[in-house]
Amino acid sequence: MTVKQRTTVSVSTSVLLTIGSLVIVLCVGFVAFFMNWEKANEQFNYRTKTIVQTVSQRLASADAALITLIGLSQATEELNSALLTPISEKLIERFPFITSISYLSLLTPPEIESFLAEMRNNGMPQFQLQPFGSHKADTLPDCFTKKCLITTFIEPLEPKTARQIGMDWWSDQRFRTMIFEAVTTNGPALASSNSAIEFLNPHMMLRPTYFGNVTPRSLAERQEQLSGVFLLTIDYPALLEFKLEPMSELSYSLSIIDSNGEEQNIFNTENTNGSNRSLMLGTLEQSQTFNLGNQNIRLDIIGWPIKDELRPLSVLFSMVVTAVLLYAFSSIWLNRRLAAAERSAAQEQLFQEKDKADVTLQSIGDGVITTDIAFRITYINPVAEILLGRTFSQIKGRFISEIAPFRTKESGQVVENPFTYYMGAQQSRNTPTHLVLAHPSGREISIDCTVSHLTNRVGNTIGSVLVMRDVSLESELTSALAYQASHDALTGLLNRNEFENRLKEMLESSRIQKSQHALCYIDLDQFKLVNDTCGHLAGDNLLKQLASILQAQMREMDVVARLGGDEFGVLIHHCGLDRALEVAERLKQVIGDHRFKWDEKIFDVHASIGVVQITHDIDTLSDLMSAADLACYTAKDMGRDTVHAYQPNDKEIAHRHSQMQWLPRIQEALHNNEFKLVTQRIVSLQNNTDPHEIYEFLLRWPQGDGSQVSPGIFIPAAERYDLMRNIDRWVVQNAFSLIEKVHAEYVPLRSRLYSINLSGQSIGDPKLAGFISSQLKRYNITPELICFEITETSAIANYSTADEFIRQMLTIGCQFALDDFGSGLSSFGYLKQLPVSLLKIDGQFVRDMAKDPVDRVMVRTIQDVARALKLKTIAEWVEDEQVIDLLREIGIDYAQGFHIEKPQPADKLLVLS
Repeated sequence: MTVKQRTTVSVSTSVLLTIGSLVIVLCVGFVAFFMNWEKANEQFNYRTKTIVQTVSQRLASADAALITLIGLSQATEELNSALLTPISEKLIERFPFITSISYLSLLTPPEIESFLAEMRNNGMPQFQLQPFGSHKADTLPDCFTKKCLITTFIEPLEPKTARQIGMDWWSDQRFRTMIFEAVTTNGPALASSNSAIEFLNPHMMLRPTYFGNVTPRSLAERQEQLSGVFLLTIDYPALLEFKLEPMSELSYSLSIIDSNGEEQNIFNTENTNGSNRSLMLGTLEQSQTFNLGNQNIRLDIIGWPIKDELRPLSVLFSMVVTAVLLYAFSSIWLNRRLAAAERSAAQEQLFQEKDKADVTLQSIGDGVITTDIAFRITYINPVAEILLGRTFSQIKGRFISEIAPFRTKESGQVVENPFTYYMGAQQSRNTPTHLVLAHPSGREISIDCTVSHLTNRVGNTIGSVLVMRDVSLESELTSALAYQASHDALTGLLNRNEFENRLKEMLESSRIQKSQHALCYIDLDQFKLVNDTCGHLAGDNLLKQLASILQAQMREMDVVARLGGDEFGVLIHHCGLDRALEVAERLKQVIGDHRFKWDEKIFDVHASIGVVQITHDIDTLSDLMSAADLACYTAKDMGRDTVHAYQPNDKEIAHRHSQMQWLPRIQEALHNNEFKLVTQRIVSLQNNTDPHEIYEFLLRWPQGDGSQVSPGIFIPAAERYDLMRNIDRWVVQNAFSLIEKVHAEYVPLRSRLYSINLSGQSIGDPKLAGFISSQLKRYNITPELICFEITETSAIANYSTADEFIRQMLTIGCQFALDDFGSGLSSFGYLKQLPVSLLKIDGQFVRDMAKDPVDRVMVRTIQDVARALKLKTIAEWVEDEQVIDLLREIGIDYAQGFHIEKPQPADKLLVLS
């Protein structure tokens, strides 16, 4: 072969080799581009899964916060801002994406009246309710004929959020649907409002609350027992904030998918900064669905790879140029280059795996510590650095027992090695899993841990990993709930529920060990006088002082509790009756020695105490509490400031016990509508009186055998057990119903007045005025037709509340009469102060006035005083015509008694009309 041919072959070979090299290089470039895309896509998928898991955990934490608040509401008798504020502050501090926590109360019209009165009395005289989304003072929701869902608490209470107080959420159809869905599914509800209200965060999560201590199981029960809603507002930008190394620019879309498959988008965000996007690699998309309670939530994420990820393409371009230039010089050099590329790829893959592990450990909310086989620290993540109060560089290679003392929460026992401790705990269910970690700052952190072994390829153990979770907040909330469930919020003493638990234990001890203990039931005498004179703040202060006095008198083993109102209970361990009476006398004495001072006023304090011996022959807790209650109120009947011991054969106890038997009968009569109303006509004695006639409603209780229970028998029992408020409300409602029929079916009788009696208990009820107002509207009754009667004794005993109540009724338009006037020693002094319009003269002065000159003088004197005060008078117990003549002569305006008319069934008013 000639030189020319060899040259030609050589050139041809070179050309072929060059072309082949170019083809190979181009193929390699395509494969590199594809691998680069796969790498970006893999990293994007991994990070989106991490993001979705974090969002799901954060929303679950918000739901856990709602469940915590519901647990608090079920554990306490009265839900108020003093209980909700501290826990709400901790939850908002713990979860930055929660912007506010509020409670919406489902209120009836009477409860709304009380809420309005309370807000106006608390310094907001112009306070009004407002429909959802309104802030106009002249816009009022229809909350006086139906229930409304009112914001009664919000935290933080700031000028912006405070405008939600009094807002009726029930008026918004979208929000009602959201509540019904939560009631139906018995879970949380997540939604976004379309409202453009400037002071309302539109992104919300809620859970309903129900009456009672447990959540009802059936849908019907949940709908019936719905009492309100706990509502969180969520800052979605904060919820979707993540501290990850930048891989791509992201935008988010959060949607709710209902049971029909329909979607509701509740939040969108888009990263609009496109300066660093890689247009060559396009966009990456990922959708993940997770559950929140019974709702399906979908998070859509769109990413744009950044330009930094194009560096492998630049390297590829350099490789192509270098490969073409170097191919002509040395194939050996190419092989070495390929080997170096393989090593680089392996290192890159190893770096990626390490980067994934670092991102995971940096992102999780738990502390992670890894050690070698000798338990020397080889790694800790940032959360562990925070929990331990030290950086990794400070503790690398050291034993954990040298840097962080652990101890058990219950016993305080030091745990030298938490790794071996938790390995044993996983095998024994009796070992506590909660430990307390002492932080260098002095703070103690409650943690829960898990331990796992690290192994190599062949399964040999090469170290251990400890995962620590901070449960301090959960521990604090659990402790706070346990304390609130067992202690009285005002005095700090045990509450009635915990007192009864201790009493059960003591009763069981008596049965098993045949030991003797004692129960003292303490009720303050005339405590209401302090409240009425100085206000409830003074009364609360007195209760706290007495709680401290009682605790100071008892041994550490004994129990002191507040049972409610002005009642206290004391349990004395290992004590006979004689010794218990001595202790009770000492308690009565120290209470009597206390002088309560308030606003330059000084009050004497006294108490009545009932003592019961706890022995093995007492059957139930109910019997024991009933005996103590009987003994205490027997002490009150004996003159107050007295100690009385329960004895089964005691006559006074027997009398009290007979009163107790009326309690279920009265309750059953109210429930079954067994009471009946009668009316007694009051006639005019003068020609110029207006109204011309008055009808007084009276209460009767007919029995199945035709007899009737005298009010003188069951009324004292109803007063003793605080049932008169319910009876009075029954009378008002049924009387108003009858009056409506009379004035609807017949010509309105303008010269007629209807009189209804109210007890002293009802006068002291702050909700009674709202109830009467709502009933007047319900039955469309003119208030001027109604007159309420209270006895002189009740008015004097409850003077401040009686005066306030009478003025409230006068504002509405009702009238007031003072019954049994003259029976008290201070009648005329109080008469000048009370704004009544009618005086009913005590019948004991009227019945025999024709025979007794002293009675005639008393009646004449009362009439003279009434005329001076421009009041009209009614004489009771008129039983003959001679008395009528005398009354007319004296100038008495009206007369009432059997001589005029005996009480008639109230239905006869329809016939008379």
